[in-house]
Amino acid sequence: MRLFARRAAAALFAAAAFCPAAAAQDGPDPVQERLAEARNRTVLELFRAGDADAALAAAEDAAAANAAALGPGHERTAAAQFNLASIHAAQGRLDEAAALHEKALAAREALSGPDSAPVADSLLALARIDRERGRFDGAEARAQRALAIRESPGPAAALEAAQARDELSRIYLAQGRFDAAGGEQLAVLEALQGRLGPQHPLVADSLDALGAIRRRAGAWAAAESFYTRALAIRQSRFGPEHPVSARAFDNLARLHRDAGDWTRAEAWLRRAAEARRAAFGPGHPEVAAATRELGMAVWRGGDQQAGAALVQEAIALFEAALGPDAPAVADALLRMGELHLAAGAPAAAEPLLERALRIWTRSVGPAHPAAGRTLLRLAEIHARRGDWAAAALLQERALAILESSGAAGGELAEAVSSYAGVLRRLGRAAEADTLDARAAGLRPRNDGGGE
Repeated sequence: MRLFARRAAAALFAAAAFCPAAAAQDGPDPVQERLAEARNRTVLELFRAGDADAALAAAEDAAAANAAALGPGHERTAAAQFNLASIHAAQGRLDEAAALHEKALAAREALSGPDSAPVADSLLALARIDRERGRFDGAEARAQRALAIRESPGPAAALEAAQARDELSRIYLAQGRFDAAGGEQLAVLEALQGRLGPQHPLVADSLDALGAIRRRAGAWAAAESFYTRALAIRQSRFGPEHPVSARAFDNLARLHRDAGDWTRAEAWLRRAAEARRAAFGPGHPEVAAATRELGMAVWRGGDQQAGAALVQEAIALFEAALGPDAPAVADALLRMGELHLAAGAPAAAEPLLERALRIWTRSVGPAHPAAGRTLLRLAEIHARRGDWAAAALLQERALAILESSGAAGGELAEAVSSYAGVLRRLGRAAEADTLDARAAGLRPRNDGGGE
């Protein structure tokens, strides 16, 4: 559920939260203030252009230069810290991001008071990190405080408050609190429609978010209604087969996948792949990703041979476009391995998963969450063979990675529960009981939301 942006690197309202400028302050040299503002703006421009490495280098330079020129307590220094933290968060370095956001928050509270707009920006950024780490109580408290700051009279304030409500909706959805998530997202939709009109693309994004909430709750008809409304807006604005419309095809495919209707899921995924192929050309990574998803749907629909061929085609496309050690290649290998595991073919899954792990280690590092997920699947293979000691070692490594990277509660619960099961097989019942109790506390709760 992401409004205003397609990817985690540009999460909801992140562009608005990035800080190229700030109100002038008494004291510092105006020339230095303008230079600091220019540095912050350069970071934003690079980030928006998708040049992650250049944006990170520019953000590090801006944070150091602004602090040296204006002092650590200046708003433009806080803005530079905020921008650097946002890039770290987008690239998965949550510890670094949280530390920098905390510094920016403290500076902003001291500069402009606890109820200022920059403070709300920092609170929402920290709420997102808490949510991604599965620390939902802290995330909710921060988002509620940001909402209280932003709830002031005036039409512009309605959109500012909607930003905080969207984050609350995400927090509740991550916990399985579907009614609460839906209530907040309906308020977001109302604010967007009132301010921007019923056909604005951001309205379609909010409808998608509502569709995702109902889909997760198993309310298939309600989810389809929201997704279809979003599709109509996008097709009217961009064209029936535009890549933006293809995102709506993806959502409808997910809905039918989750409902177990693989025939309809496959049909939507074929449209999505065709739209991207027409827009980007046959060798584009977007086409590879669409082909991968189509292959997985075809496999799960019962035609394993055709599905495997499509996933292999996707892997070849990723390798040609991005190189053999690209994370996208590892992701496709991981998914293919999971399909073989689900089909009861661990011998076919193992070499795929081992190659995926090697790629993750080289490309994003051995402590990346994707490496942890791959280790869990390799542990599953050893467990199926009855090699409980090897499975326990792999699961212990995977759990440490997922814990340190701030994995969401549901994913972490799966890892903890799997480890408990293996320890029980090894006769370590007391440790297993402790882990089972922990897993139960990590699992999202469902507050309803069915048809």
